[in-house]
Amino acid sequence: MSDTYGIYNGEVHRIGFTEDGRIALYPNSESEKDKTYTDRYNTGTYSKLIAPTELTEAYYLYPYTDYKGHKVEVIRETADEYELYVGDCETAKKLGFDRCDKYGYDLMVRKAGIEICYEKKAYDLNGMICLYEKNLKDGSPEKQTSAKKKYKKKNANIATVIFAIAQIAFLLITAKVVMLIKGVG
Repeated sequence: MSDTYGIYNGEVHRIGFTEDGRIALYPNSESEKDKTYTDRYNTGTYSKLIAPTELTEAYYLYPYTDYKGHKVEVIRETADEYELYVGDCETAKKLGFDRCDKYGYDLMVRKAGIEICYEKKAYDLNGMICLYEKNLKDGSPEKQTSAKKKYKKKNANIATVIFAIAQIAFLLITAKVVMLIKGVG
């Protein structure tokens, strides 16, 4: 229900942020998707990376509703219900919300009688531009991304080895337990 948007070449686009300060810009239609858009994660979702200086505005649309006199976030929609979310324990108790994670409470409510409002929260483009320019000085975003991939691959290999050792230990313990049950060991 919520999303992040930016104004690019005078048009509103859905956007995302990369670790190195660049902006992932998503096309508004299939016809807009040209060779500059790529499917970076092989998920069928195309985007192109742009500098934050190419946006004239960036903002988040925060969906909320007035539920029993309290402003609460709307985080999900089903065919006939909305999922409401609050982070405050006292408000959650008053409204009958259930704890859904370490920091919040949610409640499913029928759509009838619920009016969804959107609050536009601006992102600080200057801060994004500073991060982007700092990364350009420290090395190109492409080089940094390549170094991060190598680091992640190394950590993934270590995790695979640890997982294999844990599996072997589990099998050995299981075999010992079976032997004890059968009276062999």
